[in-house]
Amino acid sequence: METTTNDVTKKVTRRRKRKLTPEENRALNAAMPAGNKYTEAARKHQGSFIVYDPHFML
Repeated sequence: METTTNDVTKKVTRRRKRKLTPEENRALNAAMPAGNKYTEAARKHQGSFIVYDPHFML
């Protein structure tokens, strides 16, 4: 009974990743599921700020 071994390894070819535009990056980030509720809230309210001081709102 003869055993043969294949020493042939497949060459892994990798493509270069295309650089995304800022709009494409924003769309991808918005489509990603949030890891936790704080991350989700940060994405939802990005660009806004929360006012804790009632005197600031007057």
